[in-house]
Amino acid sequence: MGAHGNSGVVTVLSYEVANSNLLVQFGPFTPAGCETAEYKAGPGEVAIITANVTVYSPNLQFHTYFAPYYVVNMQSVYPISFYAIQQIPVGGAGTIQHQATVNLVAGATYKFRSDIRSPNGLYTAAQVICRGVVTIGKRD
Repeated sequence: MGAHGNSGVVTVLSYEVANSNLLVQFGPFTPAGCETAEYKAGPGEVAIITANVTVYSPNLQFHTYFAPYYVVNMQSVYPISFYAIQQIPVGGAGTIQHQATVNLVAGATYKFRSDIRSPNGLYTAAQVICRGVVTIGKRD
């Protein structure tokens, strides 16, 4: 069934990038390419964020934290209450996923990103793939 009235999908923003031999940081960290292009919001718009990260072959068994966030007016905003957390064994792999919905402010410019961190300490992963799909919709 299609959109009713003036509501519906406006656009879809996305990213998917693989980083090899990545040093996963202790604090907030967005690997290269793990972000969308900038988007200027229109009136009555909402962003539906679905994002995940896959970590391959870490050299240490620490917990990996993952969260989607966005930057608006040079401020980082986390639209979630908690990080998604997973412990990935040495030489193993794991995928961590998160979702969020954000009511956008008309005229504001947004960039959606992924935060991947290891609060237990630094580790190197053979590969880290981050993916994000942000569906921008318009409400009646």
